[in-house]
Parts: sequence; structure tokens; C-alpha cells
Amino acid sequence: MVYQRSVDENNPLNLFDTSDNQSNILYVGPELFRKLIRISYHISWSDFVTKYDHGQSFGIQALKGVCVYVDRVSDVEKVASLLQQLGYNENYTFKSFHNITASIHDAVVFAIALPIVFLLATIGHVLLSFNAYLKVQQKDMGILRHFGYDESDVFRIYAYSISRIFVMVGVGVSIYTLILGALCIPISHLYYTFELVAFLCILTLVTYRVIISWLLRGYVGKGVLELLKFSKEFE
Repeated sequence: MVYQRSVDENNPLNLFDTSDNQSNILYVGPELFRKLIRISYHISWSDFVTKYDHGQSFGIQALKGVCVYVDRVSDVEKVASLLQQLGYNENYTFKSFHNITASIHDAVVFAIALPIVFLLATIGHVLLSFNAYLKVQQKDMGILRHFGYDESDVFRIYAYSISRIFVMVGVGVSIYTLILGALCIPISHLYYTFELVAFLCILTLVTYRVIISWLLRGYVGKGVLELLKFSKEFE
């Protein structure tokens, strides 16, 4: 079958079979087929279907389906779209996977987005919690500054306390992750667990640096009177 001598110039799928043994066979699309039936037999399409289904052949053979071979996989969607535009009810293997592919894509996006949202929410909660903690500690900071401690001394006192908390959290999370990974992940893929532990440790370190460098230094840098005044108002 070749793309030449098309009966309908707007329909590239109206084809002549040019093989030697079937040179008299004409393949046409559904719209042109209906038109030819109406003109040739002076009969409506519904009447033709009824009579044809009851055994009257009219000297023609109506095909229930035509298989279209596509050389390249990348062209399957284009050919299917063209067939659909021309009125054909197309059905192909890849079509069955459309919904599955979309579902898998949505599941993957959700599986990636959920942990990210959870991590961001956790980090936000930790930052707000330490901000509230340091805000309450302003009175103690003011008292320490009043008794002769400078900014660096107060900073080291609170930085040491906060660092202890993060070290314990980091160690606990790492041990828990390693144990869970050893139980759930095959030994051949155990390195994923170490990558996850490394990622969580880096995330914990970044959060710690934000609290130390931004929140704590911001509170410690306030004047003594400002620290004590805020504490009095807070009480």
C-alpha cells in the first residue's frame, strides 16, 4: 500500500493497493466509505448496515478494522492523533498504558513531594521552637550580660547547649535510620541507607547553623536594657 492516487485529497489514508495480485482493491476511510455507499447504491447508511449485517454483501467487503504499521515508536502518537482526527476509532498498545503512566507519574510526584513537605514543615517547626525558646531566655541573657559576661561568652553558653541537643538528635536519627535500613533494604542496596543518613546529617547541620548564626546571634546582640525590658514586658 502506498500514499498515491488518493481518492480524497484531504484524507491521506484513502489508499490504493498497488500490489500485482490485488490491483483492483481500494481501501478508504469510514467517511468516504459512507459517501460511496450512498452514491453507489442510493441507500442510507443505516439501511445499508442493516442489510449488510443480514447477509446482503452488495459486492463489497466492509472491514471491521485496519492494522496500521508504524516504523518508529516515536511516531505512534502522531499517527494515532491523525487517525482520530479523520474519524477512526484508534486503539493501540501504548494507549492502554496512558492511564497507568499518568497514575505512576502522579504517585512518583506525590512520593517525592510528601517527604519534602514533611522535612520543610519539620525544619520550620524546629526554627519556631528555638526562636520561642531563645525569646524566653532573653531575661537570663540580660542578667548574664549585667553580671559581666560579654556577647561572645553568652553566645558560647547557649551555642553549647543547642549543639548538644542537635548532636543527640543527629546520633539518634542516624542509628534509627541505619537499623531501619538494615531491616528493610537488601544488603546489595544498603549504601542508599548511608546516603540517606548523610543527607539527614547535612540537613541537621544546616538547621543548626541557621539557629546559631541567625536566631541566637540576633538575640545575643541586643543590648542589656533591651533584653531586660522585653523580659519584664513578657512576664
